[in-house]
Amino acid sequence: MGYVGIVCPLCGGNRFLRAGSWFSEGREVHLAVCEACAHLYQNPRPDKEEMEEFYRNQYSATGQHMLDDYADDKYRWLCSNFGMESLKEGRFLEIGSWAGFLLDRLRGEGVEVYGLEPSDKAAKWQKEQFDLKVENAFLEESKYPPGFFRHIVAFQVLEHLRDPVAALKKMRSMLAEGGRILIEAPNLRYCNSVFPPDFLFMPCPRHMHIFSSRSLSRAFAAAGLRVIGTESRPYWLKVWGEASPNASASEADLKGEDPREILRHLRRYAVLRNVYYRPKFALRNVCFRLLGKDRCVAAIRRLRGASGRRIEPANRVKSANKKKSFQNAR
Repeated sequence: MGYVGIVCPLCGGNRFLRAGSWFSEGREVHLAVCEACAHLYQNPRPDKEEMEEFYRNQYSATGQHMLDDYADDKYRWLCSNFGMESLKEGRFLEIGSWAGFLLDRLRGEGVEVYGLEPSDKAAKWQKEQFDLKVENAFLEESKYPPGFFRHIVAFQVLEHLRDPVAALKKMRSMLAEGGRILIEAPNLRYCNSVFPPDFLFMPCPRHMHIFSSRSLSRAFAAAGLRVIGTESRPYWLKVWGEASPNASASEADLKGEDPREILRHLRRYAVLRNVYYRPKFALRNVCFRLLGKDRCVAAIRRLRGASGRRIEPANRVKSANKKKSFQNAR
């Protein structure tokens, strides 16, 4: 299926530049750059029914080897940037709470935590293993009342949603005035966010948007959220802000980037992908098959000098047993 005449999900523009196509998960994926705001998005996007079936029944059974370390990274960032005392001031919601490790750790520190998770398996897991308050629903279906939360976070979620501005508006409605929101998403400025290698746990057809710091900040402004800060790293970027009555979007807030510069950026990435990343990840896959993934991951961490303790659940069930049980659900 080729490109279709859909409007930009960020600004509503109806003109786009073709940004490249490739095959992944047995389908041809097309990216488009909006001529008006330079937002990069999938064109066409998977339909709503297909996405709902995927997230309810398949998504929780992928990438479990990443859970512990990733939850630890989330926890450290929140403590460093929001502060534990601030997190204790009101209710805390994680959208896409997955296995619940972060929520369980925060609850152990005295934070009143809630989860929102569309995957049936993941929501059931969180309730059974951690006894967490988790709503098993998609964001647009959520029954959490307006103004209910002081903090809302969504790690690697917004890129999976068909309408990011509508999603942020929904989150804005669930925040109390002065409440804070944090969004993390794959970074347009990193090659593998645009052209992910085949072995990654969540291939690109599920990423309907690829944000830059600028485009994600524009989405905040369009949703009535005031941006407080941004952070850009090689793979991901973070934008955080607050629900403020004075958060109206100015012309400067909504100004886009140069779409042709985005295209040049993507062409450079296409070359980099073919001459560097494909051979690199092919070699990694061979090592995984010959030596086993767990042994290879442990060796990579040692070479990188990875350190720091993992999250230990506040409930008295051993992490190793939980992780093994969750993996067996695949």
